Amino acid sequence: MKTYLRSLTFVFIKAVEDLFSGAEITIEHSLNKALYGEIHYERKIEEKDIELIKKRMQEIIDSDEPFEKIKVKKEEAIKIFQNYGMKDKLRLLKYINLPYINLYRCGYLYDYFYGPMVPSAGYLKLFDLKFHDPGFLLLYPQESNPTELIKFRDVPKLAKVFKETEEWAKILDVADVGALNDKVLNKEMNELILVAEGLHEKKLPKLQIKFMKIGIR
Repeated sequence: MKTYLRSLTFVFIKAVEDLFSGAEITIEHSLNKALYGEIHYERKIEEKDIELIKKRMQEIIDSDEPFEKIKVKKEEAIKIFQNYGMKDKLRLLKYINLPYINLYRCGYLYDYFYGPMVPSAGYLKLFDLKFHDPGFLLLYPQESNPTELIKFRDVPKLAKVFKETEEWAKILDVADVGALNDKVLNKEMNELILVAEGLHEKKLPKLQIKFMKIGIR
Protein backbone atom coordinates (compact mmCIF):
# COMPACT_ATOMS: atom_id res chain seq x y z
CA MET A 1 0.00 0.00 0.00
CA LYS A 2 2.86 2.37 0.84
CA THR A 3 4.48 1.67 -2.52
CA TYR A 4 1.15 2.30 -4.27
CA LEU A 5 0.55 5.58 -2.44
CA ARG A 6 4.13 6.75 -2.96
CA SER A 7 3.84 6.09 -6.70
CA LEU A 8 0.40 7.72 -6.91
CA THR A 9 1.79 10.81 -5.18
CA PHE A 10 4.49 11.01 -7.86
CA VAL A 11 1.83 10.89 -10.59
CA PHE A 12 -0.02 13.68 -8.78
CA ILE A 13 3.14 15.80 -8.57
CA LYS A 14 3.82 15.22 -12.28
CA ALA A 15 0.24 16.21 -13.21
CA VAL A 16 0.46 19.42 -11.17
CA GLU A 17 3.81 20.33 -12.72
CA ASP A 18 2.41 19.68 -16.22
CA LEU A 19 -0.53 22.03 -15.62
CA PHE A 20 0.74 24.54 -13.06
CA SER A 21 4.48 24.75 -13.61
CA GLY A 22 6.34 26.14 -10.61
CA ALA A 23 3.57 25.36 -8.09
CA GLU A 24 4.72 24.21 -4.66
CA ILE A 25 3.06 21.06 -3.32
CA THR A 26 2.91 20.18 0.36
CA ILE A 27 1.71 16.73 1.37
CA GLU A 28 0.40 17.40 4.86
CA HIS A 29 -1.14 14.33 6.54
CA SER A 30 -3.60 11.47 6.33
CA LEU A 31 -7.25 12.36 6.85
CA ASN A 32 -9.69 9.50 7.36
CA LYS A 33 -7.97 7.09 4.93
CA ALA A 34 -7.14 9.79 2.40
CA LEU A 35 -4.06 11.95 1.91
CA TYR A 36 -4.51 15.70 2.42
CA GLY A 37 -2.23 18.28 0.87
CA GLU A 38 -2.10 21.79 -0.55
CA ILE A 39 -0.94 23.42 -3.78
CA HIS A 40 0.65 26.85 -3.45
CA TYR A 41 0.46 28.76 -6.71
CA GLU A 42 0.38 32.35 -7.94
CA ARG A 43 -3.39 32.22 -7.49
CA LYS A 44 -5.76 30.21 -5.31
CA ILE A 45 -6.34 26.67 -6.55
CA GLU A 46 -10.05 26.03 -7.15
CA GLU A 47 -12.21 22.94 -7.55
CA LYS A 48 -12.05 23.14 -11.35
CA ASP A 49 -8.23 23.03 -11.13
CA ILE A 50 -8.37 19.84 -9.08
CA GLU A 51 -10.62 18.30 -11.75
CA LEU A 52 -8.03 19.19 -14.41
CA ILE A 53 -5.25 17.63 -12.32
CA LYS A 54 -7.31 14.47 -11.86
CA LYS A 55 -7.86 14.26 -15.62
CA ARG A 56 -4.12 14.73 -16.26
CA MET A 57 -3.30 12.01 -13.70
CA GLN A 58 -5.58 9.60 -15.53
CA GLU A 59 -3.83 10.42 -18.82
CA ILE A 60 -0.43 9.65 -17.26
CA ILE A 61 -1.77 6.35 -15.90
CA ASP A 62 -3.45 5.41 -19.19
CA SER A 63 -0.20 6.05 -21.08
CA ASP A 64 1.64 3.84 -18.55
CA GLU A 65 4.53 6.27 -18.14
CA PRO A 66 7.51 4.44 -16.58
CA PHE A 67 9.15 5.28 -13.26
CA GLU A 68 12.90 5.08 -13.69
CA LYS A 69 15.21 4.74 -10.69
CA ILE A 70 18.44 6.69 -11.23
CA LYS A 71 21.55 6.95 -9.07
CA VAL A 72 23.11 10.44 -9.26
CA LYS A 73 25.87 12.25 -7.42
CA LYS A 74 24.64 14.18 -4.41
CA GLU A 75 25.84 17.44 -6.01
CA GLU A 76 23.76 16.72 -9.12
CA ALA A 77 20.67 15.95 -7.00
CA ILE A 78 21.12 19.29 -5.22
CA LYS A 79 21.25 21.13 -8.56
CA ILE A 80 18.07 19.35 -9.73
CA PHE A 81 16.10 20.38 -6.64
CA GLN A 82 17.53 23.91 -6.76
CA ASN A 83 16.11 24.22 -10.27
CA TYR A 84 12.73 22.95 -9.02
CA GLY A 85 12.81 25.28 -6.01
CA MET A 86 12.18 22.31 -3.66
CA LYS A 87 13.59 23.82 -0.45
CA ASP A 88 12.38 20.95 1.74
CA LYS A 89 14.29 18.40 -0.38
CA LEU A 90 17.41 20.58 -0.33
CA ARG A 91 17.29 20.79 3.47
CA LEU A 92 16.90 17.03 3.68
CA LEU A 93 19.80 16.33 1.31
CA LYS A 94 22.13 18.33 3.56
CA TYR A 95 21.84 15.59 6.17
CA ILE A 96 22.32 12.60 3.86
CA ASN A 97 25.99 11.66 4.11
CA LEU A 98 26.18 9.59 0.93
CA PRO A 99 28.06 10.35 -2.29
CA TYR A 100 25.17 9.13 -4.45
CA ILE A 101 21.40 9.62 -4.15
CA ASN A 102 18.66 7.44 -5.65
CA LEU A 103 16.09 9.55 -7.52
CA TYR A 104 13.03 8.54 -9.50
CA ARG A 105 12.20 10.01 -12.89
CA CYS A 106 8.86 10.18 -14.67
CA GLY A 107 9.27 11.87 -18.03
CA TYR A 108 11.18 15.12 -17.45
CA LEU A 109 10.43 15.19 -13.71
CA TYR A 110 12.82 13.99 -11.00
CA ASP A 111 11.93 13.48 -7.32
CA TYR A 112 13.28 11.85 -4.18
CA PHE A 113 11.20 9.28 -2.30
CA TYR A 114 11.87 7.20 0.81
CA GLY A 115 11.08 3.79 -0.63
CA PRO A 116 10.38 1.71 -3.76
CA MET A 117 7.94 2.62 -6.53
CA VAL A 118 5.83 0.56 -8.91
CA PRO A 119 7.50 0.03 -12.35
CA SER A 120 5.12 2.33 -14.19
CA ALA A 121 2.02 4.49 -13.79
CA GLY A 122 -0.23 1.88 -15.41
CA TYR A 123 -0.23 -0.12 -12.16
CA LEU A 124 -2.19 2.66 -10.41
CA LYS A 125 -5.68 1.78 -11.60
CA LEU A 126 -7.58 2.97 -8.52
CA PHE A 127 -7.52 6.55 -7.23
CA ASP A 128 -9.63 9.64 -6.80
CA LEU A 129 -8.81 13.30 -6.30
CA LYS A 130 -11.16 15.71 -4.57
CA PHE A 131 -11.13 19.40 -3.72
CA HIS A 132 -10.98 19.96 0.05
CA ASP A 133 -10.67 23.68 0.64
CA PRO A 134 -7.98 25.00 0.75
CA GLY A 135 -6.28 21.86 -0.53
CA PHE A 136 -7.01 18.44 -1.98
CA LEU A 137 -7.67 14.84 -0.95
CA LEU A 138 -5.94 11.97 -2.71
CA LEU A 139 -7.91 8.74 -2.23
CA TYR A 140 -6.29 5.34 -2.68
CA PRO A 141 -7.20 1.66 -2.00
CA GLN A 142 -6.68 0.26 1.49
CA GLU A 143 -5.08 -3.02 2.55
CA SER A 144 -8.43 -4.25 3.86
CA ASN A 145 -10.05 -3.82 0.43
CA PRO A 146 -7.49 -3.32 -2.36
CA THR A 147 -9.96 -3.64 -5.24
CA GLU A 148 -12.12 -0.58 -4.57
CA LEU A 149 -11.98 2.85 -2.99
CA ILE A 150 -13.59 3.59 0.35
CA LYS A 151 -16.01 6.50 0.29
CA PHE A 152 -14.47 9.49 2.06
CA ARG A 153 -16.24 10.65 5.20
CA ASP A 154 -15.34 14.16 6.31
CA VAL A 155 -14.09 14.71 9.86
CA PRO A 156 -14.09 18.51 10.29
CA LYS A 157 -12.95 18.52 13.95
CA LEU A 158 -9.93 16.36 13.18
CA ALA A 159 -9.18 18.46 10.08
CA LYS A 160 -9.23 21.57 12.29
CA VAL A 161 -6.70 20.01 14.68
CA PHE A 162 -4.39 19.11 11.79
CA LYS A 163 -4.72 22.64 10.39
CA GLU A 164 -3.74 24.13 13.74
CA THR A 165 -0.74 21.78 13.91
CA GLU A 166 0.30 22.91 10.43
CA GLU A 167 0.08 26.57 11.48
CA TRP A 168 2.12 25.87 14.63
CA ALA A 169 4.82 24.16 12.56
CA LYS A 170 5.07 27.27 10.39
CA ILE A 171 5.35 29.52 13.46
CA LEU A 172 8.07 27.26 14.88
CA ASP A 173 9.74 27.08 11.44
CA VAL A 174 9.83 23.26 11.50
CA ALA A 175 7.44 22.41 8.68
CA ASP A 176 9.66 19.51 7.52
CA VAL A 177 12.35 17.16 8.86
CA GLY A 178 15.19 19.14 7.29
CA ALA A 179 14.04 22.32 9.05
CA LEU A 180 13.97 20.49 12.39
CA ASN A 181 17.50 19.19 11.73
CA ASP A 182 18.59 22.80 11.13
CA LYS A 183 17.22 23.78 14.54
CA VAL A 184 19.16 20.97 16.22
CA LEU A 185 22.38 21.82 14.37
CA ASN A 186 22.07 25.53 15.20
CA LYS A 187 21.41 24.73 18.88
CA GLU A 188 17.98 26.39 18.77
CA MET A 189 16.04 23.61 20.48
CA ASN A 190 15.59 25.48 23.78
CA GLU A 191 14.04 28.41 21.90
CA LEU A 192 11.85 26.00 19.94
CA ILE A 193 10.61 24.34 23.15
CA LEU A 194 9.85 27.70 24.79
CA VAL A 195 7.80 28.92 21.81
CA ALA A 196 5.92 25.59 21.66
CA GLU A 197 5.15 25.83 25.39
CA GLY A 198 3.94 29.40 24.86
CA LEU A 199 1.51 28.25 22.18
CA HIS A 200 0.15 25.56 24.51
CA GLU A 201 -0.22 28.01 27.41
CA LYS A 202 -2.14 30.38 25.13
CA LYS A 203 -4.55 27.55 24.34
CA LEU A 204 -5.14 26.39 27.94
CA PRO A 205 -7.59 29.18 28.97
CA LYS A 206 -9.80 28.39 25.96
CA LEU A 207 -9.86 24.70 26.96
CA GLN A 208 -10.67 25.58 30.57
CA ILE A 209 -13.65 27.68 29.44
CA LYS A 210 -14.94 24.79 27.30
CA PHE A 211 -14.59 22.31 30.18
CA MET A 212 -16.45 24.66 32.54
CA LYS A 213 -19.32 24.94 30.06
CA ILE A 214 -19.78 21.15 30.02
CA GLY A 215 -19.26 20.81 33.79
CA ILE A 216 -15.74 19.36 33.87
CA ARG A 217 -13.31 20.82 36.43
